[in-house]
Amino acid sequence: MHRITAARLAGVPGIWARVEQHALALQVRPHQATRDQDTPDVLVCRRGLLARGLVTGRLVEDAGIPGFSTLHRDDVVAMWLLAGPRDAIAWAADYERTCPGALAEVGVLPEHYADARAWVAWLRDPPGTWRTVRAWR
Repeated sequence: MHRITAARLAGVPGIWARVEQHALALQVRPHQATRDQDTPDVLVCRRGLLARGLVTGRLVEDAGIPGFSTLHRDDVVAMWLLAGPRDAIAWAADYERTCPGALAEVGVLPEHYADARAWVAWLRDPPGTWRTVRAWR
């Protein structure tokens, strides 16, 4: 954004930009939502988010394809929580810089998003194993 402002102030008639947007669908199967290397962990993460109350809804197992599930989301603290582990920790770090302490208010602590492995491990473990999560509603 600062580059655009600087270009406008300098009177530059136009600039080239590339915008990428990653949309998260309401009903998602892990293989549709993330980069290939994150796919095995997505289901683990979604189960953990549901268990901690950070996402409300239900996960419906696919009877025809073992290991695939569809998330029917009712509500979520932040949509980026549903991203793959690498993207989710990047968003978490950015969010923490922008709104310090907001993630801790809902039980997402810096040690949980220190790296992708920590994120998956935290969401794989039963709630209360790391620290108790306060209700976000």
